[in-house]
Amino acid sequence: PVAAMATVVSDNPDKLLYDVGDEDFATLAIEKRDRFLEADREIFIFTPYYIPGDGGIAFVTRLAQKGVRVVIVTNSLASTNHVAVHGHYAKYRKRLLQAGAELWEIRAVLEMDETGWGHTPERVTLHSKATFVDRDTVFVGSLNFDPRSIFLNTEMGIFIESAELGGPFTEKALEILPEVAYRVTLDDRGNLVWTYDDGAERADVFVDLT
Repeated sequence: PVAAMATVVSDNPDKLLYDVGDEDFATLAIEKRDRFLEADREIFIFTPYYIPGDGGIAFVTRLAQKGVRVVIVTNSLASTNHVAVHGHYAKYRKRLLQAGAELWEIRAVLEMDETGWGHTPERVTLHSKATFVDRDTVFVGSLNFDPRSIFLNTEMGIFIESAELGGPFTEKALEILPEVAYRVTLDDRGNLVWTYDDGAERADVFVDLT
């Protein structure tokens, strides 16, 4: 066990009584934004649904220009359980990369071990919502990075101030991401490229030429 300072932040349920898009009631999203702006080195974002919009692109650009590494981990088309949301997110891939973000998408098919419940998953999907900031702050909660979650849903989460947790969590993420997710990049022609480590001496590559 680790002893650490923790802060719970929740949106006000009255959020549902006001106009959709009223930022005054996006309490949790604003708290995360402010903490991201205080970052000095890196931000790791794990979210099943990611629709940044123009404002999110500008925000990532601002962080990258400040020298902050922004790593975004979300679902691939094969792993998502909401194809419509993924379709909207896909429109932002190139702009996110051009803004300076590192982008990873979860692979749906992996050789998975049996869980503690005696179940071996046949398909993988990301549903965790977590962020690590500068390896000393860990957030776990219900907030996705999409307009519905930010402006409509009542969300909550907990911020844990602990380098003892944040450091190992970040290192573990860096270790396993190449195996469980595709790294999305741009080639010299501006095409999207998906690469993953299959455990062999080579990496498998997929290119979107559309």
